[in-house]
Amino acid sequence: MDVHDLQKQAEINAEKKVQLWNPDSEDFTVKYIGKEYTARSLEMTTFSLPIALHLKKHLANYIHHKRGTKINASADLIKIQEEINV
Repeated sequence: MDVHDLQKQAEINAEKKVQLWNPDSEDFTVKYIGKEYTARSLEMTTFSLPIALHLKKHLANYIHHKRGTKINASADLIKIQEEINV
């Protein structure tokens, strides 16, 4: 893959829309390339793919730390990510 192919793929991904669910009782805000994006508490919100992936990662980590590890940290984190996916 050359630079042109990577740019084209980035443009395609930026146009893709993904819905995320925030299962937490608080709004969650994260910065992505200097701009803030918020997933409202107990709501589904639509983001472009790159933003959704970034937000999902940070939201899952936040919820995981808030809830604490139950048995297996990796398995718990995967379950939280599944809650966030729509």
